[in-house]
Amino acid sequence: MRSNKIIILDQGPIYLLTEIREFGSDYLRQGKADILWQDLYSRWSDMLNLIVWLDAEDTDLLKRIRSRDKDHIIKNESMESTFEFLARYRSAYEVTLSSLEKVHAGLKILRFNTSSMPPQEIADQLLLEFTSNR
Repeated sequence: MRSNKIIILDQGPIYLLTEIREFGSDYLRQGKADILWQDLYSRWSDMLNLIVWLDAEDTDLLKRIRSRDKDHIIKNESMESTFEFLARYRSAYEVTLSSLEKVHAGLKILRFNTSSMPPQEIADQLLLEFTSNR
C-alpha cells in the first residue's frame, strides 16, 4: 500500500551520488563501474518522485559561502577557483539528474534560481506541487 506521506531529503541521495561520482575514487569514473552506477540510478529513481534543485548566481553563492560561520571547502579560495568549483558541481549534478531521468522518465525536476526568486514564491510553488499530486 502506497502512502500519501511526503518525505523530504535535504541533499541526500542526489548530493551523495554526485559527490562520490565526481570526487570519489578514480575507479568510480571508469567504465568498469558503469554497472554499479546504473544499479544506483535505477534504485534511487524508483524511490524519487520529485527533485528540487535550488541554485543561485555564482556571485551570490560566493557571498553566501563566505558570510556563513559554517566551514566550506572553497570558503577561502579565489573567486576564479570558486567559480570553477561551482561549474564543476553543476555539471556533475546535470550528469546525475540526466542519468536518473534515463531510467525514470516520469521523474520531475524543479529548478529554482534563488538569486532571482524570493523564498516565499519558491515555497508557494512547492506547496502547490505537493498538494496537486496527492
